[in-house]
Formats: sequence, structure tokens, C-alpha cells
Amino acid sequence: ILNINETVDFAIAGINTIDKYVDITIKYPDNEVLAYEMVLKGLTIQSVVNMISPNDYPAIPEYVVGGNKIICLSYLDSSINKTTVHKPLLRVYYQTIEDTVCIKEIIDVVNKDHQQTLHTVSDPCKKVIFTSACDYESLFTSMSIAPNPSTGAVNIKMQLPVKQNCTFRLTDITGRIVWSEQLFVDYQIDTMFDFSSVPEGIYNLSVEGNKNVLNRKVIIVK
Repeated sequence: ILNINETVDFAIAGINTIDKYVDITIKYPDNEVLAYEMVLKGLTIQSVVNMISPNDYPAIPEYVVGGNKIICLSYLDSSINKTTVHKPLLRVYYQTIEDTVCIKEIIDVVNKDHQQTLHTVSDPCKKVIFTSACDYESLFTSMSIAPNPSTGAVNIKMQLPVKQNCTFRLTDITGRIVWSEQLFVDYQIDTMFDFSSVPEGIYNLSVEGNKNVLNRKVIIVK
């Protein structure tokens, strides 16, 4: 039975060429997902990890090493919870990869009522940016801060080779943290930060990512 009132959406969220994996996300605001089957293009599979909490969906993705098809079905009384935004679904570790990776086809999606659903792929392909560990370091250090000195408003621009959580901290000359914020950086950031509540002085701005910590001097004048 096909339920034409329900649609599941998939997307390729990102590609990490250092650790050799592709992340796939899912959005399903209408119901809960019991099973799905898809075919990828532009890579061969080494292994696949279910990114849904095993407490909610203790399913093990089925695949053939060197292949490109993934099937996932919960044999227990469990399903993927409804979500109105894209959330992590799969992490696909690859053996080989081409210049572009795509979700070639969604073969089937079944909801918890054992009905087939409609399905879409909102971000089907991603261009692969091949990044070595040295490139990673180079990209991470490509951060600009302006104006500097500043009266409080500071624009920070930075590019990263992979999506990641970053912690931004401003510390004074004694090492005391006077400001901090954690952001999820989607490959790049171009954001204004407000340091107007910070007293005049010379500070260290540190940005801590998954693999690196970057430090820059920031001068606040009043």
C-alpha cells in the first residue's frame, strides 16, 4: 500500500575525505520510518554505521563491501522518530570515491504502519573536495578578524574542510574566559560577534574544532 500523503526526504550532508566517510540525513515530519533502501553513486562501500540512536532504532544497515546499495530494516518493535528537520541517518565509510557522490535512487521507504511512502532527495549530489591532513591544517588556519582593533563588533570569517562543532573563546591576559560560544560550522562561517560588553584590552580568541585549536589576538578599544 502506498501512502501518498507522506513523504520522506533524504540528503547528502557532507563528505569527509580525511576519515573517508559520507554523511546522509533524513527528514520525515509525517510518521515514523521502519525501513528504507537506497543506491549510492560515486563510491564503493567499506562499511555503514546507523547514526540513529540504538535506543530508538537498533537496526544494522545491510550492504555488500565494494557495493553501493544499502538496506536498513528494524526487526524489533522500533522505528525512526518523526523529524521536521534533517537529522543524521547514515555514515557511509568508503573504499573508493569519485569526484561527485550522489544518492542515485531511493528504492523504497516503509513507515511504521507498513505502508510505502513517497520519497524525495533534496540534496542528491555533493562535489568531493579532496583534503589531506596538511590541507586541513591550512584551511583551519585561514581565519580573518575585522575590524581589529574593534570597539566591540567583530566579523569572523573562516573555512573548514568538514562540518563540525567549534567552540569560540575570548580570554584575557590572565587566561580568564570572558566570552564563549559554541557553533556548528557548515564548512564556512562569516558572522558578526558582539564583544561590546568586554572591557578594553588585549585578548586571545581561540577556536577549537575537531582536530585543531586556532588562536588569534583581538584588541578591544573604547
